[in-house]
Order: sequence, then C-alpha cells, then structure tokens
Amino acid sequence: MMASARHSNTRCQHDIMLAPGSYFHIEHSGIDYSALPSVWQRVHNQRLLSQFQLPMPDANTLMLPDFMVHHWADLPKVAWALGILLHPSPLPWWVKTSKYSGLHHRLSDDFRQPQAEPSSPQTVLATGAVQILASLAPFGEVYTTRASYMFSSASRQLMNIPVENALPWNVIEGAYNYVR
Repeated sequence: MMASARHSNTRCQHDIMLAPGSYFHIEHSGIDYSALPSVWQRVHNQRLLSQFQLPMPDANTLMLPDFMVHHWADLPKVAWALGILLHPSPLPWWVKTSKYSGLHHRLSDDFRQPQAEPSSPQTVLATGAVQILASLAPFGEVYTTRASYMFSSASRQLMNIPVENALPWNVIEGAYNYVR
C-alpha cells in the first residue's frame, strides 16, 4: 500500500513539473489541453515549459505534501476559499452566494486585513492566491512559478503584493480539504 501511495505521489509530482498544460489557466495555455491527443499534449507541455521558462527541479527541490500534490489542480478553488476566509466582514452579496461562504466564520478576525476599497471577485481570488504562493515558497520556485500561471494575467497583477500575515499551515491544509 505504501509503495502505491509513493508511486502516485511521484507521478503527480512528475505531472506538476512536466505537464503544465493540464493546470495552466486557459489564458496562458491558449488551448483546450484535455481535448488534445496525448502526443500533442506532450508537445504543448514542452512549448509551455520553454515559452514561460519554467524552472526545473534539481536535487535540492523538496517534495510537496501529499494533500498539495494530489489536489494541485484545485489551487484556484483553494485560493477562492482562502480569499473568503480573509475577507473582512460584512461579506459582499456575491461571496454570500458562494459555496465556500460558510468558511468565513471559521477564522479569527486577527488574520483579516482592512480594505481600502470595495472588493471584487478577482481581489478575493488574488488574496487567497498570494497565501498559496507564500505556503509554496519554502518548497521552491519550481512550484510558485507554476502555481502563479494557474491564474489569469489580471489576477497575477493583483498578486504582486507582499503577504503581511501568512496563514498558519493548518488553515492552508484545511482549505484544501474543504474544497475537495
């Protein structure tokens, strides 16, 4: 059983590194990846690796925890959930209609940051994405660079802000578990 789990984790790590077309935002990928035959998927992945100059892992690259590896494609959902967690009260109507709105009451107000201007869905997503990138940073640039391309260019521009209060690891992991 353990060998099977290790093989699955290794395969998922391999896909994160060498199959960016499977998780890149359509704006960056430019094609419906899942509709491509496998031979064209490999060609497309090579193009993305080259075009975006994605760093490759080396002997010092750390392995991600299982919950991150197996749910890599869910990063945008996790970002949305974390953005909702961090949104100050009161929640806008469009957050209240989200299936993740129940998360809001689960986090202390100590982590929430005051807002200078009204939020938008894109700022909520970017707020959560910044937290994800901060949680991936200790594992290396190979992950943070790839993860950033899971979001649109407009979201990526909003993500160029420093993290004032990084969420605790258990909150990040809890968001992954919540969106599954």
